[in-house]
Amino acid sequence: MVTLDHLAIFVTDEQRSSRWYVEHLGFRVEFAGPERGTIALQDDGGLTLFLVRSPALPARPSCVLTVQVDDVARTYAALSAAGVTPAWAAV
Repeated sequence: MVTLDHLAIFVTDEQRSSRWYVEHLGFRVEFAGPERGTIALQDDGGLTLFLVRSPALPARPSCVLTVQVDDVARTYAALSAAGVTPAWAAV
């Protein structure tokens, strides 16, 4: 079996995106490469998420990131209270 090691997501603002993943999902900053517009974040399972600045993004998301949590209802309530809107609600 293969294990996913890292994933790159293209964003318009890597600093803002990084703060979101850290504050809402508990990722931690692994390293930053400001000269390349990249911030690497890591989850508790060892997956590294590269946030890469790309000013010209398509109108639709290019990937969907699914995370596991201990308590879905509690996590949903906490994210909703923080003003996070689910992607399906924005459609």
